[in-house]
Amino acid sequence: MSTASIDLKQALDLARTGDVWLFRGYSEADRAIRVATNSPVNHVGMSVVIDDLPPLMWHAELGRSLPDLWSGSRHRGVQLHTCATRSPSGPPGMASGRGCASSNRR
Repeated sequence: MSTASIDLKQALDLARTGDVWLFRGYSEADRAIRVATNSPVNHVGMSVVIDDLPPLMWHAELGRSLPDLWSGSRHRGVQLHTCATRSPSGPPGMASGRGCASSNRR
């Protein structure tokens, strides 16, 4: 199996609504998810790209670190985030660590 990669800016430029993003993190929790599910990935999200808005990521989140763009509240579960607002340790949306801006999740 060959692997190819592009940087985040290129990926966001190519993103279209409905694109599925697969993430592979390297924290203990990420590894535990992969072992428990027997999966090569531990997080998924779907891109939402609308006109002049920045690319958005729709995904399920266990934490409450970022406000959901749809509801404006901080909650667990399905959320909508811009791909530029993710924390370094959290999933898609996503400066690094997890999520769409993650350099270690693919």
